[in-house]
Amino acid sequence: MERVKQAPPGDVMPDSPSPARLLDGHCTVFSHENSEVPNSRVIGDRQAYSCTWESPPPPPAPSEITLYAASWPPYVLLLVSCLAVAASGLGGNAARVMLQNSFVKNRFFAKYNYIVPNTLGSFLMGLFVRIIPPENTLPLSYRSFCVGFCGSFTTFSSWIVTLMVQSTAADAFEHLFIGGALPIMFFLWGRDCGRGVRWCCEHVFGCPWETWPSHPSRLRSIDAVWFLFLVIAAILAPVIVQVQINKGRIRVISTDDVRTVVIAPAGAVTRFLLSVYLNKKTSLAEFPLGTLAANLLGVLLAIIMLNMELTHIFDEWYVVVQHGICGALSTVSSLVNELVSFHGCGRVVFAYVYALVSVVVAIIIAGIGRPQNYHRSVN
Repeated sequence: MERVKQAPPGDVMPDSPSPARLLDGHCTVFSHENSEVPNSRVIGDRQAYSCTWESPPPPPAPSEITLYAASWPPYVLLLVSCLAVAASGLGGNAARVMLQNSFVKNRFFAKYNYIVPNTLGSFLMGLFVRIIPPENTLPLSYRSFCVGFCGSFTTFSSWIVTLMVQSTAADAFEHLFIGGALPIMFFLWGRDCGRGVRWCCEHVFGCPWETWPSHPSRLRSIDAVWFLFLVIAAILAPVIVQVQINKGRIRVISTDDVRTVVIAPAGAVTRFLLSVYLNKKTSLAEFPLGTLAANLLGVLLAIIMLNMELTHIFDEWYVVVQHGICGALSTVSSLVNELVSFHGCGRVVFAYVYALVSVVVAIIIAGIGRPQNYHRSVN
């Protein structure tokens, strides 16, 4: 008669299994009882218990990403990031001003002067978030491209202010639809292009994106070189452009445009600091308060500057502040990036609430300060 091994009592652990039986992490204990037991399986006329010995998982090895991010003292990283955002924000604002000046004679783009920067900037944001390593892997480069350049290249305040100064509701709705739909569409296209670039690098050139974090020294070098380039370019570019303007070699950009570009980093850095200290607060379900506050503050300041511009016609500084600080303070690309991220991770209702709060509150602010309410005409 075959001898059957008794199942151990509930408070007694069975004998340690042999190494051969632990290859799959399981052992089998047999019982001669006929009653069914949960989580058991029957082998012939015998009942088998499946039990698992789980050794405690080894402590995770510190990743190279964490080591690279931790190698920066927090406030030093914040200060250097502010400089990178300021320098790249200057470039983003300069690109926006040049685009708007280039299309000023075009009837369509003169009416929708924010369309080209917002759509192109959203496309670049979608591309950059796919092809640039994560922020904790390459902090200075990521923040300079996505926060500084794209954030300053696109402008939320110009869209809302232009929408609210329209003379008819049909024109206002047209601006609302075009200004809201096109950036999302172009962001998705940019993200798909980024996926294509990553696929080509992995399958054509044999350089998968996942290998980037394993080279912290190279990442530090890339960040350092890019940061130095940004700082030098931010210092020299305005000086060179102003010299060329004085010599009459550049006619697309005026001295007021240079002023607009030079003061833009103040708005970009303010937006970055708001996002650092207010975004992703667990007490508010990770509601991006920083981006929301930057956009609403940009709209408020822009509508005030517009009214002051209409009152003081010969003072160009109101225009400079409106298109410089306000344009760089508010952003469409970051807003679209957050909306698509919320929608992609299943927080669809949250995405719609965030979009409605951003647009509706901004419209209310701009509506209160609408120049037509105070008998001021807008050309």
